[in-house]
Amino acid sequence: MDWNTVYQENHTVIIGGAFTLIGIFIGWFLNLIQSYFQAKREQKLHLRERREEVYLRVLDVLTRHEKCYREKRVIEDEYEEYKKAFNDLQSYMMVYATPEIYKGYYELCNDIMDSYAKLKKKTNRERISTVNAGKIEKFANKIRKELGVKGDVSCR
Repeated sequence: MDWNTVYQENHTVIIGGAFTLIGIFIGWFLNLIQSYFQAKREQKLHLRERREEVYLRVLDVLTRHEKCYREKRVIEDEYEEYKKAFNDLQSYMMVYATPEIYKGYYELCNDIMDSYAKLKKKTNRERISTVNAGKIEKFANKIRKELGVKGDVSCR
């Protein structure tokens, strides 16, 4: 029996097997590409979710920060809780926050601290509080814009 005879008798089986192997390879390759893009998309979603969590913590710490400077007498436990939240936020900010938000956060913390440090009259405390609340709202709008959330924050 020679190869010519084997081919003539079984050419449909040989061609079908070759196309089956080609189909398996193409399916495996397409599945590989799909899993690559799906993993990339999931990574972006995970990063966005983590940023949302960090930015919520940022706004929480900012409001606590403003309260600690606004009120002259803050309970020691409340201050320690704020300090712990502020320190815990540092590493999350370094990893997940964009450079603009990271820089803006520390500038806003310094602005709040400086605004109350320069305070001479007790009557100005309420005015400075509303100014700082406006700065925090502006910063929150910047965060919303970065995350793609529509609308503005308005606490007033």
